[in-house]
Amino acid sequence: MTTLSVLFEQISPYLPPQEALKVENIEDGYSNHVMKLHWYNAPRAVLRVPMLDTEAFLIDRHAELNALKAAQNAGISPTVIWSNDQGAILSEYIHAPALSWDVKHNSRDIKRIGALFTQVHALSVNAPSRNIYQVIEHYVGGIEHHDTNGAHKHEVAYLQHCFDQMNKVDSRGRPDVLCHNDLNPKNVLLNNEEIWFIDWEYTALGDPLFDLAAVSRSHNLTLDQQKILIEAYDDTLNVQDTLKTIHDYGFAYALREMAWLLLKHVISVDDHQSLDYYREFKDTKKLNPFI
Repeated sequence: MTTLSVLFEQISPYLPPQEALKVENIEDGYSNHVMKLHWYNAPRAVLRVPMLDTEAFLIDRHAELNALKAAQNAGISPTVIWSNDQGAILSEYIHAPALSWDVKHNSRDIKRIGALFTQVHALSVNAPSRNIYQVIEHYVGGIEHHDTNGAHKHEVAYLQHCFDQMNKVDSRGRPDVLCHNDLNPKNVLLNNEEIWFIDWEYTALGDPLFDLAAVSRSHNLTLDQQKILIEAYDDTLNVQDTLKTIHDYGFAYALREMAWLLLKHVISVDDHQSLDYYREFKDTKKLNPFI
């Protein structure tokens, strides 16, 4: 992996003299190393340094960058200033905060998110197809592979039990489109005038309704708010049928998050924070719909 010193050498043409540069770590960057770059008394750019195993987590860096650039051109995401083949990205700093995990949306913002999804799902990008159930099976298989001493065999059995018992969405009636797949509150920047989607690391072709389910679950939307999201996204959809799909996909979203956290721990056994987050997620009824 490229060292930080080498990365800063590579992006130096886009930066001010070193004495004018201030680097601030962004705590929200849990999956990767994310830094806010300041110069001349203002934040100017964000540098994302990838830290995840792309094969283990089914990340396609080329698809991510292609999606990010397409979203940039559509005004959906910040401008990419520089990138490399390993997934490091320097992008413009947006003067809008990420949302909190306990976000409570108003109807206007839900409509804005739904309308922006319509634009996202219309983007034409070369990306792999990803079925959420195949992703979950891949993650659980990865946990088993890396858990060589069987320390987490009971957790693997729990995840497999959840997978076996949940309803699986049949998406064959809907064409695959470009999906973000991870639009949790930390990946939405929003102010009164504009909204941006960031972190396209898990972008792939898939069922558009999974994106709506991920937002519904991670943004704490009520049933009435989910109806607003659906109608803002596509007012031709059958609302009741779509609510049922979102509900079922919500279980898959939660299970993927749990499997992701445990996989991150077993790949890097010193990453105790991911194990703590996994346990908290599993034991919290608001987060874990299988309880």
